[in-house]
Amino acid sequence: MLLSWSTLWKMYLLCTPRIVLTKASFWDEIADIEEESKHQVSELTVKQLRKIPVDPESTVLEIGPGTGRLTIPLAKAARKVTVVEPSREMISHLMANAKRNQVDNIVFVNKRWEEVVVGKDLEVHDIVIASFSLFMVNIEEALAKMNEAAKRAVYLAVSAE
Repeated sequence: MLLSWSTLWKMYLLCTPRIVLTKASFWDEIADIEEESKHQVSELTVKQLRKIPVDPESTVLEIGPGTGRLTIPLAKAARKVTVVEPSREMISHLMANAKRNQVDNIVFVNKRWEEVVVGKDLEVHDIVIASFSLFMVNIEEALAKMNEAAKRAVYLAVSAE
């Protein structure tokens, strides 16, 4: 029997403890920990930002931004950043970080990526980013929607175990 990559992805999420990562309630519970630990990956943040060509006219869509590790520096460099984040607690931290950094060009969409309708909930952006946030069961559909939402490029970062 031959399985597709997207089928293997779905099995990996649904049949392992990682299924919890698909739930906003999990991220609500660990928002404080995420906020406190983002300085531990500052070198990774710098490396990632170097690879994403953002200019003052760019619009950026970030899926699953958490507390804003990438969002805040992207917002300082771009015209506008839209974030899609299902966790209300993560959004709360991100809003506080934006205020603390005097950033006011972030649009917040409090939904799961799977629920977002491109053209209705948000417009197409120059760049789409999903950094360590690919916890969608139907990954093929999620990636196709990211491509649909991007004028120029989609940047993905995933961890390897």
